[in-house]
Amino acid sequence: MANLWAFIDESKSRDYVVVATHVPEDRFSEIRKGLNSLRMTGQRRIHFVDESNTNRLRILRYMERLELDVRVWVATGLHPVEARGVLLNEMFRSLMNENVTVYLLERDETVSADDLKVFTHVRGALTQQSPSRLLFLSSSQEPLLWISDAYAWSFQRGGDWRNRITVRMQQLS
Repeated sequence: MANLWAFIDESKSRDYVVVATHVPEDRFSEIRKGLNSLRMTGQRRIHFVDESNTNRLRILRYMERLELDVRVWVATGLHPVEARGVLLNEMFRSLMNENVTVYLLERDETVSADDLKVFTHVRGALTQQSPSRLLFLSSSQEPLLWISDAYAWSFQRGGDWRNRITVRMQQLS
């Protein structure tokens, strides 16, 4: 069985939302190729906030056909820094119990050190030591991050956009 990775992105336009997309290593090449084919000429990456609605629909149709396990954690009423810590703690705890081996977050130098502290704390608190590791890359370096970006945007946008995606949700207050 292939190692399972979680590609993680967040959105903080309304509530604070963290999205983790599970991708088995043996599907990386196929999915990266498909995602790269969806970029417009001259684009380095897909970033949903910058896409036209026509492109968003085309991209979401492709992503939904992949039938990946996408999870959403939501915090309302918390300061963004606090919300991020709470949600990452919950997400890491949940996913380490499901044998995710690698967690890849979009690189953000302003929070990476705090994210690593949360990860290390959760991993250390497990009775069975998890062999998992945490990595940081920019979304232009890793197309698989684009999926979580698209789902986070669609979830936050609500309405028809949220109805177009299939996610498992964890609501935290």
